[in-house]
Amino acid sequence: MSDTQKKSYSVKETVEMPRHQISEIISEMSRHSLKIIEKAYQEKLINDNEYEALKMYYSDPDKVYRHTYRAIYDLFKQPEKTCAIDLNTGKVEKDENGNPIDYTLKAVTPFTDTQLLYYDKFHNHLRVIFPEMKSVERAIEKLLYEYGKEYNQDLKKISDIAFIDEDREAFASAFQNVEKTTSKLHDILRLTVTCKYKSDVERIAKVFQKDRTLYKNTSSEEENKIKENEPYYIVDGETRNRFNGKLSKNPKMYYDIKIVLHIPDELGNVREVEIQLKIHTLYMADIRTHKLYEEVRKIEKEIEAKGNKIEQKELAQKNAKKTILLNRIAQINKNAIHQYNMMVVDKIRRIEDDGYIPIGAEPEHTDGTYQYCREFLYNEYMPESLNDFEAKESFNPDGETNKMCFLRMIGKLDPTFDEFAPSASLDIEEAFDGLSQSERSRFEGIYQISNRYGQIIQNAINHKRIQDNGFESVMM
Repeated sequence: MSDTQKKSYSVKETVEMPRHQISEIISEMSRHSLKIIEKAYQEKLINDNEYEALKMYYSDPDKVYRHTYRAIYDLFKQPEKTCAIDLNTGKVEKDENGNPIDYTLKAVTPFTDTQLLYYDKFHNHLRVIFPEMKSVERAIEKLLYEYGKEYNQDLKKISDIAFIDEDREAFASAFQNVEKTTSKLHDILRLTVTCKYKSDVERIAKVFQKDRTLYKNTSSEEENKIKENEPYYIVDGETRNRFNGKLSKNPKMYYDIKIVLHIPDELGNVREVEIQLKIHTLYMADIRTHKLYEEVRKIEKEIEAKGNKIEQKELAQKNAKKTILLNRIAQINKNAIHQYNMMVVDKIRRIEDDGYIPIGAEPEHTDGTYQYCREFLYNEYMPESLNDFEAKESFNPDGETNKMCFLRMIGKLDPTFDEFAPSASLDIEEAFDGLSQSERSRFEGIYQISNRYGQIIQNAINHKRIQDNGFESVMM
């Protein structure tokens, strides 16, 4: 690898470069990547289909980014700010006054991490995060060890048709339906879009999909019209919405909506870009779990490499460590969901304290609740389990997890605060002891609101129970 490729460039350095220097860096990236692809192909690590697909992305990284930004611009126009973001912390670069530095769109390149800031119709932040392009080494690794493994398992499932049933025609037909490894490689460029509330995520997903989705019943005429006139198209079956999934099928407590954009260029080549839409609070938890997932993958590769030669004691130790890591991932995500729910309840507190109460608005319901607040809570609350809502405990200011979530929510603890650190409990108590009286009153207000609106939270949980069991929705 050349010195140019080894060197990383900050966003600040990048925007100060002449454009020809940025082009030279991208060209060197491409040369390096194509060399790796060629070597993998010659060593028969990747097949013809994988070879051609990788070359399409890595031969011109700049084109991948230009066409992707065009798709984003078509939806949201020019951003309010273009910021440098540290993907290890989720923090954007700020000036000496603590304000995010606004760089130009020149900063959005295949070798920088940037965040485009927009405001939605409710003036909440809408963030579009452009990471640097996935390294070709990692892309090949995914083809070999993740998608390649799934591909081989799919082939194994249909092998009996050929070798036991001796039905070559049926095998050939089934083989045609086995997804190629490249059909799953959507994330050489993966954008993350974060919103404040769950309903915002669902609404923005519809913005991406509207008038650009190909359904099974889409006519060939309409399909051609979309492909020819729109900057991208979406295939309906490829969209995944984890918010609608069963809690029992989501042990990691991970939520997002994934949409794959198919972006054609002027030569007719179609590149795929994965869009992950997330609640921002949960995205900050995802950053923390990323390194834990890397440790899990490392353990899995070590076990696979040793195969039958691994001793049972070592296998048990590695699986035990993997279980600990997966449990920790689930707990981090669950705590983030609890923090998000606390933020939702806090919004109702603010609506009442800063709106309804000062103007003397009477509650519409005899339990002292307001209709708008009931609807907002029901729509935004994310059930953390299918257990009944414990009004006396769930947001109690005496609970350690509640204290941690509140402190994170108001910025008294960093979003990357590690609740598993040996000193975590002491750090939480120290930060909590430093709260002002108004901050303590705010926490108490959240607790009181959660009690008064407890039945609405219970209704949201009941609705999730019904969803999980496959029945129709209940009314609030």
